[in-house]
Amino acid sequence: MLLEFENIAKVKKAAIEMTDITVITGVNNSGKSTVGKLVYALSAGIALYQGNYLFSLKYTLIMEELENLERWVDSETFPAVNALRRELQTVLYRMQRKANELEQREVFAEDAYLAEKIAQLLNMLQKKMATYLKWSNRPQLAAIIKTIQQQQRRDFLDQKVTAALFDRLLRQEFSNYLISDVSFAKSAVLSIKEENNDQLLLNYKNNRLDEYQCLFQLSQPYQEAIYLDDAFLLENLSSSIEEKVFGAAPSEKLQLVSEAPHRRRLLEQIKHRKPEEKYLRDKRIKAIFAEILSGGLMLKHGSYYFFQKNAAKGIPFDALSSGMKTFAVLQLIIENGLVMDSDYLILEEPEVHLHPQWQVKLAELIVYLSTVYSTKVLVTSHSPYFIEALSIYSAKQKQPTRIKFYNAQLDKKELGTSTIVDVTDQLETIYAEMYRSLIYLEELRAELD
Repeated sequence: MLLEFENIAKVKKAAIEMTDITVITGVNNSGKSTVGKLVYALSAGIALYQGNYLFSLKYTLIMEELENLERWVDSETFPAVNALRRELQTVLYRMQRKANELEQREVFAEDAYLAEKIAQLLNMLQKKMATYLKWSNRPQLAAIIKTIQQQQRRDFLDQKVTAALFDRLLRQEFSNYLISDVSFAKSAVLSIKEENNDQLLLNYKNNRLDEYQCLFQLSQPYQEAIYLDDAFLLENLSSSIEEKVFGAAPSEKLQLVSEAPHRRRLLEQIKHRKPEEKYLRDKRIKAIFAEILSGGLMLKHGSYYFFQKNAAKGIPFDALSSGMKTFAVLQLIIENGLVMDSDYLILEEPEVHLHPQWQVKLAELIVYLSTVYSTKVLVTSHSPYFIEALSIYSAKQKQPTRIKFYNAQLDKKELGTSTIVDVTDQLETIYAEMYRSLIYLEELRAELD
């Protein structure tokens, strides 16, 4: 996949080829994390779009209005309204179970069928209201009918509706700072192109998405991405989606769950999957985890505990060292199949809590992951040990792992902006930037001498 963007967050321009492993480097506050956020949000949007989420959202909203309608119609009309609501419920359940298996023509057929059934019910209600002028609750009934008709007119595959979904996901990942103040008055563009010529294009003008200048051309199914940027993730189970959706309407629940920020989404995915041996079979990967951890995480009484091999008592996750947490969470998302079932694994500075010795081990693990699974790995880093280890282990494979290195370089003329450039054949550029501080300290040491 080729990811290209201009004037997104603080990055003026970038063209990034997503290979087996893609590494983004750069100083602090240079826009490194922009790439991971974009890949996650776009992958989430594509997965929802292809999983018929917009269809489900449309008819969940209509189902809520039908439930509301049941409270206001007379006893003679109630069975017809109730029957249609239940039928909608059945269709939505079936669509959810077969989300990624249904062909588009099947979805269109369901949409046409439901539209006809809803139109028949609304026509019957309107005729009854016209006949019985003194029918009670007329204002309430008229308002509900109008709302349902408005929802019916929404084409769930309309370009504006689809574009709005991607815009919501992107702005959420960037805390509504997708377009920076520096780029506010400029045009911003964001595109992805696959090897099979599938592509997605989003255009922004004056910080607003131009729905008519967007393109969604996706011929094959894609899976979402995992975005891991917090080794302490499993300490925050209380921020799960269940608390957010308690008491919410079905459509709100659907939207909160489906369009959740990356950390909350990952927490829910972890909690609803069980580790299985079939997902972790590679001897090299198992050997690294055995050397570092010699155990694994288990969910007990609503919290995660680390159980060392043959130990009867577990250690609370928050009592583990930061380095152990990094490897333990990675092992968990491999064991429960999340890595295998994702197109991208995004790791934000995963080496940050690790001694150089474990940084090298982590790099080795990532290279093995990219060869064993079809998942592509996107990594941001500012560690020379980690970057060099990724480069060496990738080259050591029998079939060399495709790896690309990029550097986010601050713009000296336009403060607060950067450009991401390909430095795959110029790794010394990265190292020179990283060793600058060490050279400075050596100069200070020389002054003392």
